[in-house]
This record gives sequence, structure tokens and C-alpha cells, in this order.
Amino acid sequence: MGAVVEELSVALYESERAPETAQVTAQDNELSNKELSDLATAFGLPAAQATAQVAAQIVKILQAAVDPVERNLLQQVSKLGHREHFRKNYLEPLISSGWLERTISDKPTSPKQRHRLTETGRT
Repeated sequence: MGAVVEELSVALYESERAPETAQVTAQDNELSNKELSDLATAFGLPAAQATAQVAAQIVKILQAAVDPVERNLLQQVSKLGHREHFRKNYLEPLISSGWLERTISDKPTSPKQRHRLTETGRT
């Protein structure tokens, strides 16, 4: 997974200089259709919804979660304001796909809850 995060980071660096509506292509050192498809599959999204913007938010979340961090910090780095949308559409899919884990797994709503990368998320 670490290789995917690295590839996403490079692709996002390149795509940040392009308009949001730009086509994401492998020829431009951006995300390939397969990478976007893999991302969509991991998040249970139709492939058309896995955009460079979503990928950018996911990379920022994964990079911030190297050490255990609170949900609100992950939400801030992804620049998503609505807590429930972030939890349902980003945090929960990252946890269920095995990229992130809760530090207190049996108490998901604990005020002391933190999230961190798993071994899968690091590789």
C-alpha cells in the first residue's frame, strides 16, 4: 500500500497544477485508470467518482495517520468540513479496507479515540 500512497502523492503533485476537470491519465504522470479503479473498489464507489480530488484527500489522510491522531485532525488535513460525511465516506472505508485502524477498536466513539496506519497502509 505504501507504493500506492507514493504513486498517489506523485500523481497528485502533478494534478494540483492542472484544473480539477482535467482528465487523469497515466501519460501525464497522474493516476492511471487502474489506480483510480482500485481506489474506487476500496471505497465502494463507482469508478467515475474516484477522482484526483478524492485521491488527494485520501493521501493527505494516510500521510497524517503515520502516528495515532484524532479524527478531527484527519478531517482538517483532508479539508472536509462535514463530520458525518468525512466519517461515512472517508474514515470508515479506510478502516474497513484495512488501511487505517482505531487505537481503541472496541470503542469507536471514545473521546480518546485515535486512528493510525496499519501495516497494510504502510506497505
